[in-house]
Amino acid sequence: MAKELTDSMELTEGLAICPGRLTKENRLKTLFVKGVVVYLLVMGVMGSYLSALDVECFWLVMHVIVFLCSLYCASLYYSKLWQNTGYLLFLAVIAAGGYFLGKYINSGFYSVANDLSEAASGFFDSNAMRSYGEQIDDPYVTVTISMSYIGCICCVLVNIMVSRKMRCALLVILGAGVLAMPLYLEQEPSFLYMIMFLAGVFSCFMLRGNGHYLLTFQDDAYQWDGRKKQFAYVYDFRNAARAVISAVLVCAVILGAGSVIYPRSLHQSACGTSNLKKASMETVENISILGLMGLFNFYPNTGGLTNGTLGGVNAIRYDYETDLTIEFAPYTQNRIYLKTFTGCDYLPFSNRWQRQTDEQGRKVAEQPDFTTRLMKKNYQKHKKKTGKGKIIVKNVAAAAGVYLPYYSEEVNKKIYPGTQQEYIFYPSLSGKAIGVSEADRQEAQADWLHISEDNLDEIKKLCQEAGLSEMDSVPDNVQKLAQYFQDNIPYSYRPGATPYRADFINYFLGKNRRGYCAHFASAATLAFRYTGIPARYVEGYGIDPEDISEEGTIKYDQRYEDYYEGYSEVGKTAVVSANVTDASAHAWVEVFDPDMGWQVADVTPSSGEEPEDNGLWQRILNFLGAGKSSGGSTTNGDGGQNDSEAAEQLKQTTGYVSVGIVAAVLLILIVRRLGKKIVWLIRFRKGSRNDRLIMDYQRYLERIARKQNSLGDCKNYQDQLNWLDKHGYWRSDVVRLEKAVSILERAGFSRTEVTFHEYGMMRKCFRNYKKAAGKASGRKRG
Repeated sequence: MAKELTDSMELTEGLAICPGRLTKENRLKTLFVKGVVVYLLVMGVMGSYLSALDVECFWLVMHVIVFLCSLYCASLYYSKLWQNTGYLLFLAVIAAGGYFLGKYINSGFYSVANDLSEAASGFFDSNAMRSYGEQIDDPYVTVTISMSYIGCICCVLVNIMVSRKMRCALLVILGAGVLAMPLYLEQEPSFLYMIMFLAGVFSCFMLRGNGHYLLTFQDDAYQWDGRKKQFAYVYDFRNAARAVISAVLVCAVILGAGSVIYPRSLHQSACGTSNLKKASMETVENISILGLMGLFNFYPNTGGLTNGTLGGVNAIRYDYETDLTIEFAPYTQNRIYLKTFTGCDYLPFSNRWQRQTDEQGRKVAEQPDFTTRLMKKNYQKHKKKTGKGKIIVKNVAAAAGVYLPYYSEEVNKKIYPGTQQEYIFYPSLSGKAIGVSEADRQEAQADWLHISEDNLDEIKKLCQEAGLSEMDSVPDNVQKLAQYFQDNIPYSYRPGATPYRADFINYFLGKNRRGYCAHFASAATLAFRYTGIPARYVEGYGIDPEDISEEGTIKYDQRYEDYYEGYSEVGKTAVVSANVTDASAHAWVEVFDPDMGWQVADVTPSSGEEPEDNGLWQRILNFLGAGKSSGGSTTNGDGGQNDSEAAEQLKQTTGYVSVGIVAAVLLILIVRRLGKKIVWLIRFRKGSRNDRLIMDYQRYLERIARKQNSLGDCKNYQDQLNWLDKHGYWRSDVVRLEKAVSILERAGFSRTEVTFHEYGMMRKCFRNYKKAAGKASGRKRG
């Protein structure tokens, strides 16, 4: 807190300052300059933001209102009485304005928000942007009133920072934060307003640098800063005005020259879009659509398992921890599926699939379907390319449920965490008709063709664009839809959560146009039904052969014949054990083929996008560029990335970065310590004999003060040496106390240099610091 001068202040013996002789200043002039700085900052930021978005309003009116408000706020520091009264008047005007002009203020704010949404829509090439209803259809008036109102409130806040504390860094952060979105969207602010904002910032830095900012309610041009132990001038209208004018001119010259030498077009052609911006574009788009809720998942999700609940996942985030372990004998080169949820009816706007129900709405108990029965029957008849397998599934950290392989009758074998179950299954390997009866076809047609009217328009459009037809075979339609998704709708680990009151499938197909496995499987299920193909939505795990061959463990103590018999696409192999992580969680479709029965139809496109990690540390690594894999992953669905490889890479990267951070911290500490020592040595070498003695003495005191805080209370040489002698830190047999005081005062205050002999004696006392310290500690023990 600055100390106001009322009486003479004695700096040292024989030296005092008389406040009556200090210069007086007209404080209103300086406050006027402070008001101009506030105006430059507030109008610079607001004007840059609005001009970047091409917002239409009455600019002159806004300038006048903000300028007058800035001067008013600056004048509040003229006296304590006016400060208290002025703030009350200002709050009364703001409250009255909010009450009487509320509709105009809200409409103008929403108009600006819609302009930002329009700019975001053009930048992201997306129609899925938020739109706000404006109560008054006159943006010129509403925006002018709204932005002027907001500008007046900002004037108060900025004035406090400028006139009282001069928080330059905070001003820069706040200004940059406001301009971040339009600049991110590559919307260029007006040249004039950028000059105003930068000039206001530079003015603050200059005024802060010379101490010209701590206002008082006195007319004295100078004041004593007790904390810094120095005088600072407070009111100097001419110098303050010169600083502001210089800042405006310098910023105008620099920005003008920069725009000519290095224009925006040259920057874009030379640098393009940064990797950091590319990586963050989807997240920023989510925020543009959903606000801050676009950053969060509304329910726990790290893969494709949500038991049919959809729409509440902003981003897929893997932890790569083991969910299941499987033990079996490989029999195919294709992906192996373990299903845990089968959805029958899609509930639009509730955004979820529900299991099959009867006419009273009660859930139907799970039963083996006829395809499994036919597979088992064909195997027992020893038909070609049929087989029988056994798989042991252990639940390590997954939800309790049935993890059923295709095709198994054991639909009720539930596995709880920490337990395991054995499933017998009959794989589909022949590719030929299995003898589906007419009754089976009618059952499928009756139960698995329902589509809600709310989804018909988008599903019809999807089928037309993908070329699906009732005249084509089931495999042909599956292939067409898979190719359409691959070519037109990208796979994304970060699609954003479905907006409130929007339908999951309609939003995915009509607006968002990107998604992960649950999006594609849900839309495909309804598309196949629209084409006349019975279909059902399925969730579970999809395990790729690459995961098993690279990371699986061979069970040498188990016999192949105990796990598999019959036809195998890969021949007789060995029993293997493999870990299944959340990276293998997946959603797909089951379609009914008149000849083959229920078959897997996986239409999720491949992706080269990096999945999000669930940990804060990994996000930091990704931000630093250290958490990326060396090559893009071209996977099909959510479970394609090799989880062991990713985990190992993460482990290595984490180790490297950790070592690097520790090394950097140690290097900074070492450099800092060496730097301080080097600076001290340079000053010591350049100093006179008196300067060197005082520097040695100060270092001597600092070493002792680290352990003895009471030494800091001694302010002059006499008190300090008395303290040192009392506590055993001074060797009176080398230099007597009175003589030492005389030498130090001569070195510190006189132009007469101390002799070499005196300098040597004093340094001898300093060099014996450890011996003196030991002697002092010995006295205390005695």
